[in-house]
Order: sequence, then C-alpha cells, then structure tokens
Amino acid sequence: MLTGTRLPSRFGRTAVVVFLLLCITSQPSNATEGFYVGGAIGGEYADVDFKKSVGRILPDTPVAFASSESDAQDWVGSFKVVLGHRWNLSERTYLSGEVDAALRLDDSITGFLEGVIDTQNPDGNVFPGNWYLDKNHSVGFNAKLGYSPEEISFLGEGGSVYVIAGIQWLDMDVNSAHEGTLLNGEKLVGEYGKNLSAIPWLAGGGIEIGGKRGRLDLRAIYTRYDADFRVEEVNTPDLRYDLRYEYEVSEWGVYLGYIWSLGFGLGT
Repeated sequence: MLTGTRLPSRFGRTAVVVFLLLCITSQPSNATEGFYVGGAIGGEYADVDFKKSVGRILPDTPVAFASSESDAQDWVGSFKVVLGHRWNLSERTYLSGEVDAALRLDDSITGFLEGVIDTQNPDGNVFPGNWYLDKNHSVGFNAKLGYSPEEISFLGEGGSVYVIAGIQWLDMDVNSAHEGTLLNGEKLVGEYGKNLSAIPWLAGGGIEIGGKRGRLDLRAIYTRYDADFRVEEVNTPDLRYDLRYEYEVSEWGVYLGYIWSLGFGLGT
C-alpha cells in the first residue's frame, strides 16, 4: 500500500504568515500589463463519490461484478502561489495566462462504505470499510479574460471583473479498507491504497480590487475530476478477485489573494 506524505502544519502556518507579510510590505511600482506574481489562501468544498466493485474470477466462467457506493463531503484548505502575464486587449479589456502551484493545508476527505453482505448469495458480497482521498499538491494552467468597468468605482483604478478557465495536474493518495468473511469462513481484514494523479478542469470568475500596481483578487471556481485503480487478489489457484476502486470528485472553491505587477513583460 502506498500512502501520502502530509505537509507539516508548521509549514502551512509559515507559508500563510509569509504571504500576509508580503501583502503588507510589498510596494509594486508599475502598471497592470506584463508579468505579475501573487499568492492566495482559501480552498475547495469537495464532494466525492466512491464506488467499489468486486468481480469473482473462475476458470471458464463469466465474471460478474457486485458494487457498492458511498459519498462524502469536506473542506480542503489550500495555499497558492501564482505567476502570470497580462496583455491589454484594449483600454478596458485584457487577457492573462497563469501558472499556479497549490499546497494543501488540510487534505483529507474520508467516508465509510457500507458494502453489500448477502448470506444467501455470498459471491456478490462487497466488504464494508473506511476510505479516504488525500489531495497533496497541484500545478495549474489558467486563462483569464477580464474587463475594467468604469462605472464600478469601488474596484479602483486597476480593478476588474473576469472569467477564468484552466486545467490542473493533481497528486493525491487514495485508500480503501475492508473487513468481512470469506466463503470458507476465514475472516479477512485489510486495505488497498495507491498514489494517483488526475487532470481536473476548472471554470469560474472573480474580481480584482485596487490600483494598477497591486490588487486584491477574489475568485470562485468549480472543479471536476475522476480517478481509479484496480487490484487482483488471489484466493486459491482457481479463484481470483478483481477489485476496482473509482472516485468522482466535484469541488466549489473560493480564494482570496493579492497580486503584484512586476512592470515588465512580453511586448509591453
């Protein structure tokens, strides 16, 4: 079984403190166009649908699968750093490309699978047990299309509203435990886990509030992805089990950040 490496809580607290100090002390000095850097704190409310399927494999016999499903929801906190570039398309519209890296401060979504236990037809049993999905870290590539409305004064000189879309590479660990009784009466207790990666897509929108040199960034995003793995368990020379684990995840995220224009860029 492979398990994830959790970030120490001290590291997460230190990252947040450094980010807040930068927000207070940094004084960027140029206009909005060109490269910018930033950071954000927030997270995602994750809804995970978990499905476990068990197939009994015998020689010269079609494989029939029995399945059980479970779901769980939880909040996953994150700290992000961002490097981006902004191109002004007109006086009030712009296009930005971003690369972001996220570290999860509280990464686990856990649930319990009730399973399927049928004493009249034990071949269709799916043993119950706890399961979890741990989000470790991710790297994202995003595009932003923004507009600076003159009539909304509270946004400030450099403020805007925008829509955002992108993809991520996500590293995570999954695990599923089981406990039950085999056909021969033997008690079976164990767990299977694996390190997996996924390619979530995201879409959302946000607002920037502030001047041309530095701005608060508040965004809301929706993310969706799935992952799965298989295990083949040998019970006897003529009997094997095909175990399949599937995870479908949808998330709503909110982040509050701050970005600094660096004053130089490509073609600016």
